[in-house]
Amino acid sequence: MEQTAALRLAAKRRAYGIHHHAIRILFQDVCELNFGNERKAWPRWLAVAYVNGLQLGHYRPDLATELLRDCGASDASQLQAALHAELDHPMRDSTKPLNHLRDACAKVLRSHDANEGTGRAPHLRRPKRELARWFAALLQCGLRAGLRGESLFAGQMLRGILPMQAEQKYLAERLVYILRRGDQRRRPLQIEIFVHSLQLDPIERRSLTAIANRIWTQIRQRRADTLREEEWVARGFREGLALARRRGAFARRLIEARSPVFRHVIVRHFTDYIGFDRKLWIKDNLAYAAQRWLARTVDGLNEKDHVIIQIARIRHLLEFAFWMGLYAGSGSACADLWRQRVVSGTMGRKERFEAFKERIIEQFRQQGMLDEGEADQDRKQQLIKRAKIKLDEELAQVARRLKQEGNEA
Repeated sequence: MEQTAALRLAAKRRAYGIHHHAIRILFQDVCELNFGNERKAWPRWLAVAYVNGLQLGHYRPDLATELLRDCGASDASQLQAALHAELDHPMRDSTKPLNHLRDACAKVLRSHDANEGTGRAPHLRRPKRELARWFAALLQCGLRAGLRGESLFAGQMLRGILPMQAEQKYLAERLVYILRRGDQRRRPLQIEIFVHSLQLDPIERRSLTAIANRIWTQIRQRRADTLREEEWVARGFREGLALARRRGAFARRLIEARSPVFRHVIVRHFTDYIGFDRKLWIKDNLAYAAQRWLARTVDGLNEKDHVIIQIARIRHLLEFAFWMGLYAGSGSACADLWRQRVVSGTMGRKERFEAFKERIIEQFRQQGMLDEGEADQDRKQQLIKRAKIKLDEELAQVARRLKQEGNEA
């Protein structure tokens, strides 16, 4: 078994030419995003590499220094000078530093091709291996920029990451998580993003992660597209339905772990979008209902051509479908629990935020995103801001639903 794993690892090293496991895992993750291997798509790959290196160098200089030492000598320092000469040019749009970074990567690539000559360019002979070499080099450029902290663009790029959506931000910070986890078995990027974004009760998070793993494997075994929303909705609904019918006690624990507000909203969602006619519980109808719910409830997920956005959509749709299926299969045994009304005035907004903040930070710590005694207070404050944003979103959704019924949030 160990010999087989070693041979498989050696084969990956030969295929990509990347010898450090963390960079290789990140490269495989980006492969799953379907950016394309053609030369014109390379700037998107290289931007991901640079931003991950920049994040690691800025927030975890200890890990960045160790990674640079493990990577050994390379031509990254010479490349960095050329790249930052382009990055130092004024940005066309100061609100989009990522676009400026991609343009700079494209110019460096064109300059390299012109110097090499198209007839001898290595990317024409071994495109994947050459792309991997550039990927590793740009990542090291980002590491150095993050460690030095001297570049004006680096500061703009770091500030530009903060307002990103959770899934996009996770990709920008992926290298940090890989190094913190160590040599653990790599999971598909889609599942990693699911685990990261499910900031829920631990029991629910484990259940949804297991379901997502199972559905992803089933879709892959059929050699189908893992980004087809209809498949995820239909299978997620069936998973919730089966769990409620076969493991009633566990399903009740899941229901009890969520607040009365959440349970009441689920009942309203089921009535509004799904309905009790079992003949309509088919793939197309469920998918249409879930997509209609998503369009009305979650903002900023309409760009279906972006893979990270597609993954974010699927995560929300899976969660919705699972709870719809769980409610559909619960029957009369849990009817009183589902329809328990909201008790108003039991906790003020400030107390709710403090409780929510501590729960989010603890979940970050369990996922390896925070060390015990975290010294970097800026990092911790970012996570607290993220918790507040998540709380505001949850309260706003609840307020909208309750307002429709003539209640006060």
